[in-house]
Parts: sequence; C-alpha cells; structure tokens
Amino acid sequence: VSHYHDDYDAAKFQIETQGSVALLETLLHKLHEIQKGDRLANIKESSLDSVTEFYTKKSQFNKALYWAEIWSKFDERNLTASVRLYSIQRKVPSLKNNAISKLEKLRQRVPESELVSITSVRWALQDNRYRDALSAAHTYFQRTYNTFHLPWQVYWDTGTGFTDAQSI
Repeated sequence: VSHYHDDYDAAKFQIETQGSVALLETLLHKLHEIQKGDRLANIKESSLDSVTEFYTKKSQFNKALYWAEIWSKFDERNLTASVRLYSIQRKVPSLKNNAISKLEKLRQRVPESELVSITSVRWALQDNRYRDALSAAHTYFQRTYNTFHLPWQVYWDTGTGFTDAQSI
C-alpha cells in the first residue's frame, strides 16, 4: 500500500515541477480495479480529483471529461465529483444544456449542499438567468437556516431505551 502512496506523491511532484500527469495516469491505470471502500480508494479518488483539475485548467476538456466520468462512476454520491463532471460538460457546447439540467436535478436532491448551490447560482448568473439564481440561493438559505430557531431536544440511552425523563 505504501508504494501507491509513494507513486501518488511522485505524481503530484511531477505535476508541480513538470506540468505533466503521466505518472498520475499510470497510477490510475494501476488502480483501475479499486472500488469504493477498498484500502486504496482514497488514493484513487485523490488521483481522479487531481487529473480532472489538471486537464480542466489546461482546457483539455475531452481528457478532463474522460477522467471526470470515471470519478463520478467510482463514487456516485461524491458531490465534488458530480459538480466537476457537470462543470466540464458545461464547457463543451454540445453538453452544456445537459450539464445545467443535471446540476439542477442534483441541487433539487441535495438543496443544502453549499457546493452544488453556489455552482448553480454562479452558472445562472453567468447565463443571465437571474430568477434561477435567486431561486437557487433562496432554496439553499431556506433549507440550511430555516430550522436554526427551533429548540433542540437531546436524549441519551442508559441501556433501557429513550424516555422523556432523560431529555434536556
């Protein structure tokens, strides 16, 4: 396992010093069979994050899209992976509308996600869809902060179950 960490560190160093992801792509090919929950899953996920970020910054969207799709399939519940995938798709003219639609569906599923909401608002503002931006922001604030004023009730279990006498 430690040699995979060494490979990842070497790949990150190569990105910083040489502006290349060759080692990172080699590592990702080695990690191809790794699934979510495996011991090496965090290295695979970090590698996918790094390679998609690298290609996006270089405006190499086909390569970025390739790795973002792999990342999104690797962990379908990872919001960062989903937003990265949709952000890359949005930069490809033929995929832009699909990306906006998918982000909106994701925002409706997890309206309390700051990353998803901010991305949705930013895109709407960039596209001059001001009502959509306001609606997304309103939903986020409403879902996130609407219950702050409600009193909390705390229960603890002493081994005999929860009772009202144990609440504060």
